[in-house]
Amino acid sequence: MERRDLRPSGMIHDHKARGILIVDDEPVQTEVLRLLLKDEGYRTFTAENLEGALDIMGRERIDLILCDHYLRDSTGLELLEHMRRLFPDVIRVMVSGTDEQAVVIDAVNRAGIRAWLGKPVLADVLLACLRNLLADPGKSA
Repeated sequence: MERRDLRPSGMIHDHKARGILIVDDEPVQTEVLRLLLKDEGYRTFTAENLEGALDIMGRERIDLILCDHYLRDSTGLELLEHMRRLFPDVIRVMVSGTDEQAVVIDAVNRAGIRAWLGKPVLADVLLACLRNLLADPGKSA
Protein backbone atom coordinates (compact mmCIF):
# COMPACT_ATOMS: atom_id res chain seq x y z
CA MET A 1 0.00 0.00 0.00
CA GLU A 2 1.34 3.41 -0.94
CA ARG A 3 2.12 5.74 1.99
CA ARG A 4 1.02 9.33 1.61
CA ASP A 5 1.45 12.33 3.85
CA LEU A 6 -1.94 13.97 4.26
CA ARG A 7 -0.57 17.27 5.56
CA PRO A 8 -0.56 20.24 3.17
CA SER A 9 2.77 20.52 1.38
CA GLY A 10 3.76 23.51 3.56
CA MET A 11 3.50 21.31 6.65
CA ILE A 12 5.98 18.67 5.47
CA HIS A 13 9.34 19.19 7.16
CA ASP A 14 12.76 17.70 6.86
CA HIS A 15 12.96 16.19 10.33
CA LYS A 16 16.74 15.98 10.08
CA ALA A 17 17.07 19.76 9.87
CA ARG A 18 16.98 21.35 13.31
CA GLY A 19 14.46 24.12 13.90
CA ILE A 20 15.72 27.34 15.46
CA LEU A 21 13.47 30.17 16.57
CA ILE A 22 15.15 33.59 16.64
CA VAL A 23 13.39 36.08 18.92
CA ASP A 24 14.57 39.66 18.47
CA ASP A 25 12.78 42.93 17.80
CA GLU A 26 15.58 44.33 15.63
CA PRO A 27 14.72 43.30 12.02
CA VAL A 28 18.25 43.76 10.65
CA GLN A 29 19.80 41.62 13.41
CA THR A 30 17.11 38.99 12.98
CA GLU A 31 17.64 38.76 9.23
CA VAL A 32 21.42 38.45 9.57
CA LEU A 33 21.01 35.60 12.06
CA ARG A 34 18.31 33.93 9.98
CA LEU A 35 20.45 33.91 6.84
CA LEU A 36 23.52 32.69 8.70
CA LEU A 37 21.62 29.79 10.27
CA LYS A 38 19.73 28.94 7.09
CA ASP A 39 23.05 28.71 5.21
CA GLU A 40 24.13 26.14 7.81
CA GLY A 41 21.09 23.97 7.06
CA TYR A 42 18.89 24.91 10.01
CA ARG A 43 15.18 25.58 9.58
CA THR A 44 14.82 29.14 10.85
CA PHE A 45 11.84 31.01 12.20
CA THR A 46 11.63 34.53 13.60
CA ALA A 47 9.45 36.35 16.10
CA GLU A 48 9.58 39.78 17.70
CA ASN A 49 7.77 38.95 20.95
CA LEU A 50 6.21 36.27 23.15
CA GLU A 51 2.96 36.15 21.18
CA GLY A 52 4.78 35.57 17.88
CA ALA A 53 7.08 33.01 19.47
CA LEU A 54 4.15 31.06 20.92
CA ASP A 55 2.43 31.04 17.53
CA ILE A 56 5.50 29.51 15.89
CA MET A 57 6.06 27.04 18.73
CA GLY A 58 2.50 25.83 18.26
CA ARG A 59 2.99 25.19 14.53
CA GLU A 60 6.60 24.10 14.10
CA ARG A 61 9.08 21.66 15.60
CA ILE A 62 11.59 23.92 17.31
CA ASP A 63 14.76 22.50 18.87
CA LEU A 64 16.37 25.73 20.07
CA ILE A 65 15.30 29.28 20.89
CA LEU A 66 17.87 32.04 20.36
CA CYS A 67 16.51 35.09 22.17
CA ASP A 68 17.75 38.62 22.62
CA HIS A 69 17.83 39.84 26.21
CA TYR A 70 16.18 43.18 25.44
CA LEU A 71 12.83 43.09 23.66
CA ARG A 72 10.40 45.94 23.11
CA ASP A 73 7.42 44.43 24.99
CA SER A 74 9.24 42.39 27.63
CA THR A 75 12.61 40.96 28.41
CA GLY A 76 14.09 37.91 26.79
CA LEU A 77 14.38 36.49 30.30
CA GLU A 78 10.61 36.66 30.78
CA LEU A 79 10.02 35.11 27.36
CA LEU A 80 12.46 32.25 27.94
CA GLU A 81 11.12 31.66 31.44
CA HIS A 82 7.65 31.27 29.92
CA MET A 83 9.01 28.93 27.23
CA ARG A 84 10.77 26.85 29.86
CA ARG A 85 7.43 26.12 31.53
CA LEU A 86 5.61 25.32 28.27
CA PHE A 87 8.41 23.62 26.31
CA PRO A 88 10.95 22.30 28.83
CA ASP A 89 12.83 20.19 26.27
CA VAL A 90 13.58 23.09 23.92
CA ILE A 91 17.11 24.45 24.32
CA ARG A 92 17.19 28.12 25.34
CA VAL A 93 20.05 30.51 24.47
CA MET A 94 20.25 34.18 25.48
CA VAL A 95 22.03 36.87 23.44
CA SER A 96 22.79 40.12 25.24
CA GLY A 97 24.88 43.24 25.23
CA THR A 98 25.29 43.01 28.99
CA ASP A 99 27.49 40.58 30.85
CA GLU A 100 26.39 41.46 34.37
CA GLN A 101 26.89 38.35 36.46
CA ALA A 102 23.59 38.79 38.34
CA VAL A 103 21.65 38.95 35.06
CA VAL A 104 23.37 35.84 33.70
CA ILE A 105 22.75 33.90 36.93
CA ASP A 106 19.10 34.98 36.91
CA ALA A 107 18.75 33.77 33.30
CA VAL A 108 20.24 30.39 34.20
CA ASN A 109 18.10 29.95 37.31
CA ARG A 110 14.78 31.34 36.07
CA ALA A 111 14.83 30.56 32.35
CA GLY A 112 17.14 27.55 32.34
CA ILE A 113 19.28 28.95 29.57
CA ARG A 114 22.02 26.64 28.35
CA ALA A 115 24.26 29.35 26.88
CA TRP A 116 24.80 33.11 27.11
CA LEU A 117 26.29 34.88 24.10
CA GLY A 118 27.53 38.46 24.29
CA LYS A 119 26.82 40.98 21.56
CA PRO A 120 28.14 41.40 19.04
CA VAL A 121 28.08 37.66 18.42
CA LEU A 122 30.77 36.42 16.07
CA ALA A 123 29.39 34.01 13.47
CA ASP A 124 31.90 31.24 14.20
CA VAL A 125 31.27 31.48 17.96
CA LEU A 126 27.50 31.34 17.47
CA LEU A 127 27.66 28.39 15.08
CA ALA A 128 30.06 26.44 17.32
CA CYS A 129 27.79 27.03 20.31
CA LEU A 130 24.65 25.91 18.48
CA ARG A 131 26.34 22.85 16.98
CA ASN A 132 27.56 21.85 20.43
CA LEU A 133 24.16 22.30 22.06
CA LEU A 134 22.22 20.54 19.31
CA ALA A 135 24.69 17.66 19.12
CA ASP A 136 24.34 16.97 22.84
CA PRO A 137 21.14 18.54 24.22
CA GLY A 138 22.03 17.59 27.79
CA LYS A 139 25.26 19.59 27.80
CA SER A 140 25.83 23.33 28.21
CA ALA A 141 27.82 25.22 25.60
